[in-house]
Amino acid sequence: MATPDDFGTRLESMTDAYLSDITACMEALPTFLHAYQEDRDHESILTEIETLESQCDQHNQRITRFITDATPRDIGLLNTRINFNESALLDFFNTIDVIVNHTERFAQEVHMMKPASEADVFADLESIAVDIVQMITQFTQLVMEFIAGLTTGEDATELGDHIREIKQIESRCDHARNNIIQTVFEEPRQTEPLIYRELANLLDKVPNTIEDVGDQIIIIANDEPNMMTDITDRHDWATREELTGILQAIRGSAAVSRLLHGCDNH
Repeated sequence: MATPDDFGTRLESMTDAYLSDITACMEALPTFLHAYQEDRDHESILTEIETLESQCDQHNQRITRFITDATPRDIGLLNTRINFNESALLDFFNTIDVIVNHTERFAQEVHMMKPASEADVFADLESIAVDIVQMITQFTQLVMEFIAGLTTGEDATELGDHIREIKQIESRCDHARNNIIQTVFEEPRQTEPLIYRELANLLDKVPNTIEDVGDQIIIIANDEPNMMTDITDRHDWATREELTGILQAIRGSAAVSRLLHGCDNH
């Protein structure tokens, strides 16, 4: 019979293996696009992406089955973080699987549609793919720290930095997608605007889904006292202590006080 410690360790180990294959799939994407653009062998890279997608499906099935088959005794009778969040965790892992599905679908569509790779906007597709690789680095750290926080619940876990970075990269990808679509419909030399619009929208589903997983983490972690998901940009906003000091300074300022009383008299 599994102990609560065994359950947490095994869930973290399975999640780590899952994320490793997801990362490999994302890293293959810019390589695939670059090979296609240079008219080199891209089909073998597509096969690699398809293989990794199948492996990710298997990872997801093992993890979701592991969670659903575990009894309260396996998880830990007092481990309410897992017991109360079982349904949300299943949705969470299923959403993760969609990331790889979208990646495979995009690569397959590029192979089938065969867009003109000399088009300037093709480089923008590559740029989005590179951003996705950067995004997945933050994503894997976020997910592993989230799962560790759920299974141990001991130390405070700060997740906000990863979520904030993911959202910033997702916004950059949105901008690149919009630029692609605008360019192909405004540039007279572009002969395949509909193809590029379709590809841009397909590829943009990858960072969108990564961001969705981050949002799911915020919802689940909201009720967990050991997890912090504040995504406020600390460079743009004062801390609570700084705001308190500012307010105290204002209240103690006789000049401000006289000004406020003067305004009241008018």
